[in-house]
Amino acid sequence: MSSNQSKVPVTFWIVGVLGVLWNLAGIANFIFQVFFTDVMIAQMSEPQKELILNSPLWMEIVFGVATILGLLGSIGLIMRKRWATPALLVSLIAVVIQMGYSSFATDALEIMGQSPVFPAVIVLFSVILWWYAKRSEARGFLN
Repeated sequence: MSSNQSKVPVTFWIVGVLGVLWNLAGIANFIFQVFFTDVMIAQMSEPQKELILNSPLWMEIVFGVATILGLLGSIGLIMRKRWATPALLVSLIAVVIQMGYSSFATDALEIMGQSPVFPAVIVLFSVILWWYAKRSEARGFLN
């Protein structure tokens, strides 16, 4: 084992743990959204109800892929596994599709009262995680 593989910087662990925490929050949001109850939907405004009830199934699938592979990729990063990089890349692609559709093909941001900054932050964090995994792999930190 080379010295690169045996000793990783503290930032490696910080990025990995932040990635896991970030993606756990994404998983919680995904579960919450997929399992909206009738009571929860009844408490929403009409535009919110329409947005949620008319969301295409493929968007839920893309959301699931983004969050599940983001979490697995972050765990793989902590475990120092090379497969973390492609998992985080697929997650990033799914995030871009999800945020792009929500931001540009629907009125979701306006209806949900969100700033366009939030989707940009989600995409940026996904880019950083993938880039960091790719960089870590190139430096020999992943095997």
